[in-house]
Amino acid sequence: MKPNNITYYDSQDDWLANKGGCGATTAYRILAACPSSWGGPWTVWAQRHYPGWENPRQTTAMGAGLTWEQYVLSWYDDHHVEGNNLHLDTQVCRIEAGDFALPLRPSPDALVWDDDTLVGGVEVKCPRYGWDDYAKDGTVIETWATTLEPGTPMSKGWLGRRREEYPAPLHYVVQVYTTMIALRRAGHDVQWYDLVVCFGPHDTRVIRFQYDEAVAQELLRLLTEAWHDIVVEGNEPPPTRHGRHGTTCSTAPGRRARFASTLSSTRTSLRTWWTTSRDTRRTASGRRPRRLCVWAFSIAARSTARRPWRSRRSTGSTA
Repeated sequence: MKPNNITYYDSQDDWLANKGGCGATTAYRILAACPSSWGGPWTVWAQRHYPGWENPRQTTAMGAGLTWEQYVLSWYDDHHVEGNNLHLDTQVCRIEAGDFALPLRPSPDALVWDDDTLVGGVEVKCPRYGWDDYAKDGTVIETWATTLEPGTPMSKGWLGRRREEYPAPLHYVVQVYTTMIALRRAGHDVQWYDLVVCFGPHDTRVIRFQYDEAVAQELLRLLTEAWHDIVVEGNEPPPTRHGRHGTTCSTAPGRRARFASTLSSTRTSLRTWWTTSRDTRRTASGRRPRRLCVWAFSIAARSTARRPWRSRRSTGSTA
């Protein structure tokens, strides 16, 4: 371990062999801030207290994201690391910022150094969908809290910011702030952290989060309480409607609701059309027409509702 409280690894296998503590992924799981299929508080508990627990295998989407990550970092290095003394550090590492109450050990995708001073970090994401869930390229989040009242449930917002004002899905926001907190606790006075979102070569966005002491202290309190309850005390979180593998928190505000509404509306319209058409044709011909499979139209509607990029391509929009 180097004296700056950062442990570097020669390979991904060495990094995997030295897992432990609370990483940024564990942080959003233990706070129930991620999609249910990604795990939740029960998953964090099971990894440490459930005999025979096995971590889920890497999915195809995760493998593709890791493959594209190096190319996105190369692009970021060419376009956003400006200055004679700045350089991008992409070696696999962990930030050692743990203590007994909360052993923080996140692993950033990259770090930005100014000579021997660490000034920022980079987190890369390559999502398959969700254009509208991310802010525009060049957005800077100076202060997280906006106009939300304290104590508002997570379904409407988080730590003072309304759900519809999220610059990115909540789990990535938690990941970014957790890593910034760890870096500062490790002795590095970082002031910003970039979330680089790559949908493709024609739509790559850099969203900058500046350090916010108020949200950092509140997030640290929430993480410490959850870690002590679930990991230290070993209290098993209750199962959810998705079973024991996650939580019910939605990651993309409104997206699934919009799709469900579109699909339901389309099905209703198709049934109405078929009923009207059937009655009209039956009256005209005096016999019952051949049955048309409405579910075929429903499947087509579902496919269209889940692929919003078709309409975007026709209008030329990429944001």
